Amino acid sequence: MRQMNVILSSLLICFFLFVDMTLSAQTIDPQNKIVRTAIEFGSGSIKILSCIIDVKTQQIMGEPLLSTIVNLKLTEDVAAHDGKISEEMQLQALAIIADLKEQTLTAAANAGDCNVHFVGVATAVFRTAKNGADLLQNIEQQLGIHFQILPQEEESKLGYLSAKALYPETKEQDLIAWDSGNSSFQLTGKNNDQYNLYQAPFGHGSIRILLSKEMRKGPPLGGNESGNPVTAAEAEELMQKIYQLMPAKPDWLQHKLTSEKTQVATWGDGEAVFMLVAQALKAAEGGNEPLQQAKISLADVQWIINTYVGQNDQFFEAAGVHRKTLTAAILILSVMNHLGIEEICLKRASGNTPGMLISPMLWKTETSATPVIP
Repeated sequence: MRQMNVILSSLLICFFLFVDMTLSAQTIDPQNKIVRTAIEFGSGSIKILSCIIDVKTQQIMGEPLLSTIVNLKLTEDVAAHDGKISEEMQLQALAIIADLKEQTLTAAANAGDCNVHFVGVATAVFRTAKNGADLLQNIEQQLGIHFQILPQEEESKLGYLSAKALYPETKEQDLIAWDSGNSSFQLTGKNNDQYNLYQAPFGHGSIRILLSKEMRKGPPLGGNESGNPVTAAEAEELMQKIYQLMPAKPDWLQHKLTSEKTQVATWGDGEAVFMLVAQALKAAEGGNEPLQQAKISLADVQWIINTYVGQNDQFFEAAGVHRKTLTAAILILSVMNHLGIEEICLKRASGNTPGMLISPMLWKTETSATPVIP
């Protein structure tokens, strides 16, 4: 029954997206059309979304010209190199962004658009890496794309904008955006014009380092290492350590979570913790196609932990489940338990790039246009 509900939901999403894109293509005024490209340089990946924007309504129109995620585990790299981004990782990042820029320009040219406006943000790991700003300056010098390092408060607001774009059916006062990355996470709500923030300075990469360095007294797990098997005792200890790192639940969040109308909205793709858990739940029902949306309960996440604790990588692979799913589930369950969250909603998206495309803070002026070179 659950599998059938997921399939029906996915089909309905595809139908309404098709209708929306068709109507958008028919009604947009060419004079209001502009191509915006958002690049989020995160602690665990680089995400890009390029779309046509109606600048009059500040809405995303039609299908993306480009939407992709490239994994790049900066959190683990910085932990292994005395707080610095290694030279090898810097070169890799530069090459990835150069390739994504070229793909974007090509896609825009094929769509008949001659100018692409770029905006870039860098998140948690760049707030602490000793040479993070140097890497971003080098990228700007070589590729002409400016990246600004966002304070966690601004990242929270950007996450809320992404949730608002992805969950337009939810009233603003009923929405809580849960943005969880590789080095930090935040939950954001809004009352009138006031943002309410709950923040913690750790994410999936951070707790994997906590497991490997502090608990196991070994080197930090690399980007492709799972850490499996994680024993039941280790899982419990890791959860206790996460609880100790988390701030107390604020009154605004307690009030929101007592309302039946409140929706805790999450999003992600690739190795995002929510997507890893959702895909594992779907795999248990015999499905392996990419999810577009899902609902995940506290009991669902606990089931993942009970099923995969103590298992090696071969067990995960045989089940068609990503090897890092268990540590993702441990993080999610810890936060849900600590804050009293019973259920979360998930939609597929490339990080905070949907919010970046419509953020007034990031698009005060359209000055970052990069012409397509014949």
